[in-house]
Amino acid sequence: MLQIKQKSKSTIDLGIAFFWFMFFYLGYFIAAAIYTPAAANHRFLTAGFILPGFLQITQWVLRYPENTHPRFQKVLLWTQWAVAIVITGAFYVKTRGVVIKFWPNGHYFDFDAETISKIVAIFIMVYLFIFIFTSIWKAVIIKNKRSRYAIIGVLISIIIGAMVPSILNTMSRDGSVDRSLYLNSLVLMSIIAFFGITIIFMNTTDDKTTFMAKIVGISMVTFLILFQGMAAISMEDRENEYDQIQLQYLIRAVEGGAIEPNMAYLYVHNTKSNTGELKYSHKNYFDSPSENLIDFRYAEIEYQNTALYEELKRLDPNQITEGLNKLLAKTPAEFGGYKQSLEQFLMSGDFQLNPSADALFSEIDRLNKIIFINKNKLSFLSDATFRTEAIKYIDKSKDPTFAPFGQLVKHEIEARTDLEGEDLKNKVFEFLAPFKAQYTRHYRFSRDGLHHFIAYIVYVPETQTIYEGGYFYRDYRSFIHISAFKQIVLLAGVLFVLLVIFPLFFRGSLINPLTELLDGVTKVNQGDLSVVVPVHVQDEIGFLAGSFNSMVKSIKDAQAKLQDYANNLEEMVKARTAELNATLEEVNKLKVQQDGDYYLTSLLMSPLQLNVNKSERIQTNFKIVQKKKFEFRNKMADLGGDICITGNLRMGTKDNYKRYLVAMNGDAMG
Repeated sequence: MLQIKQKSKSTIDLGIAFFWFMFFYLGYFIAAAIYTPAAANHRFLTAGFILPGFLQITQWVLRYPENTHPRFQKVLLWTQWAVAIVITGAFYVKTRGVVIKFWPNGHYFDFDAETISKIVAIFIMVYLFIFIFTSIWKAVIIKNKRSRYAIIGVLISIIIGAMVPSILNTMSRDGSVDRSLYLNSLVLMSIIAFFGITIIFMNTTDDKTTFMAKIVGISMVTFLILFQGMAAISMEDRENEYDQIQLQYLIRAVEGGAIEPNMAYLYVHNTKSNTGELKYSHKNYFDSPSENLIDFRYAEIEYQNTALYEELKRLDPNQITEGLNKLLAKTPAEFGGYKQSLEQFLMSGDFQLNPSADALFSEIDRLNKIIFINKNKLSFLSDATFRTEAIKYIDKSKDPTFAPFGQLVKHEIEARTDLEGEDLKNKVFEFLAPFKAQYTRHYRFSRDGLHHFIAYIVYVPETQTIYEGGYFYRDYRSFIHISAFKQIVLLAGVLFVLLVIFPLFFRGSLINPLTELLDGVTKVNQGDLSVVVPVHVQDEIGFLAGSFNSMVKSIKDAQAKLQDYANNLEEMVKARTAELNATLEEVNKLKVQQDGDYYLTSLLMSPLQLNVNKSERIQTNFKIVQKKKFEFRNKMADLGGDICITGNLRMGTKDNYKRYLVAMNGDAMG
């Protein structure tokens, strides 16, 4: 858009908005691609460029198709820029020197600065709503329907690209949905949103755009949407493949086989004695300082929970209630929340109607989900103020399912006055430990929180022993990197084809023929009818070019004839006039001859019209009006089919007769 010549101010605003959004999405790429605490600085991109992006696209709305309120537009522009600079600066100041944390569910580093992050999120929503309200207002006051629909289309595109990922982002941070769902929705919705904006812009702007941009844009979006779906499926399969491979290594080690050299450690925990030992450790793990190692004390409650889960699976289906009560009686205090919840579930009407193992495990899965969400929300609280903030969170919670867990956590916080910060958080989180089956993936952190491991648990019921095999997180990244790198190479290759090869291909088969045809149209508009558009291939464009050439030739021939008529019009008029005069003279001669014939005929008829009535008593006169009147040699006459004759007739004998008057009238023409 910024490369369009003689572009309007609204086009500049839209191009700048896309430019800011590019840096915003670059932050997500850095967070996903780089595994180092320094990657937490990606927040400067995501927090620093999202506000300029929204304010610039708001400026597009105000200036498209014309700036109806220039004063309001300028005030809003500088106000939003001032607020954006202040908020970004505050975020930079507040995140300097803060603790950097790694979020395994999203596989990214982030600042432990939840308060300023919430403030930034609030202003992002404010800027988004300013854009929404401005778009609705402009769509109402604008008179041009085409421009109104364009603004509404861009508004819908932004809502799709911003609102849905924002909701999923919040849910993913809490653990309500998987982080991959949020990231996939962010990519997919962003592609759809920016594609919609671009297509609407190209079809409604008065600026000159190219047909090739539309072809490449549509092709690129189609590919990116398909590629995103295939990449998501491929990465999910790769994740499952990694889990299966590492689990097989662990199971082999538990069964007494060789230990996989890449395994970071093998920790064995006896649930009877609640004791454990590190049976094996990789050289890189063994030689690490203590702060880079895992404190397995905080994982012991997870081992107890997994052992209990597996023992539940071994219960007699017909004695679920009795067996569960016996197992719950042996659980530690940290399991109190699950214990109270399961005891209530056993007494519920739903379980009484369906006392099955499936119903029990469905309830356990539901509890796990709710506890996971609340644990994530508590983990976002700052270590420095965790004690007071956690109690406030528990008191405000209205979730009845979380209530038993919340009360235990609150009691533990109030009782452990000897702990503060991260130590207190780790201790109370034992009451919110996951209650899951073996073979489930777990993430382990070193004491300093900067070294990470992926762990799997195997339970041996005969000895009531838990085996946890841990693997270096960097090895996991390397494993995933193989598929990710191939996808990046494939993506780069396809983009090269779309951006370089496609234009070259279409330039010869589509763009150049269309350009030649447009040049021909331009020359014809300028009055040059000598133009001939070359026909390269007999396709639709070739047929169009040939038809254009035929049309131009017809116009040229018609123009030549018209010019010839214009040049010889006087001579042609004289010739036609002479011909007409000659014809008129001939007609006049024939007319005179005809009138002579009429006159002779009328003279011949005169003796035939006799009024020889000699009666003294009755007199007769003729009144004859013939249809044909004419003049011959200055003598008026008429001619027709009427004839009148009168006379006298004697009827009787020679000596005895009577005299009669005879009158005859005839019409020879009907």
